[in-house]
Amino acid sequence: MRAVVQRVLSASVTVDSEVVSQISRGLMVLVGIGADDNASDVEVLAKKILSLRVFSGPSGDMWKASVKEIQGEVLCVSQFTLMANTSKGNKPDFHRAMVRESLLCNAFVLFIREKVRRSITFHVRIVPTADGQTVYVREDQGWEIWSHDER
Repeated sequence: MRAVVQRVLSASVTVDSEVVSQISRGLMVLVGIGADDNASDVEVLAKKILSLRVFSGPSGDMWKASVKEIQGEVLCVSQFTLMANTSKGNKPDFHRAMVRESLLCNAFVLFIREKVRRSITFHVRIVPTADGQTVYVREDQGWEIWSHDER
């Protein structure tokens, strides 16, 4: 599994010029599920995302609170292209992506819905309003953090 997690002030999903999903402060999560992923992987990734301390705590100190602790929202978007292999040639290879990922994607969203106030799922055009320039990438090996946040 791969996930790109962005802290947002708001995010929305638009299909055919109509906003079909939107959240306020929380996390926008792009989720790619691989052919070899299973329900255990879903639970591990969801727990990790929900526990990430990427928000300010009560005293205003950054990196002290999770999305659960701030009662934030989560927008999950299925993104099979995260599983692309671009190591050979110029055309992305999607063979690592799960062919029918809907069951595991739904399991991921259901797990998150149990833990946070609101979670909205999967569609097409995404409009995030970032809360700082911080993006977290979760790959099979662990987390990479790309941050330009000075807080």
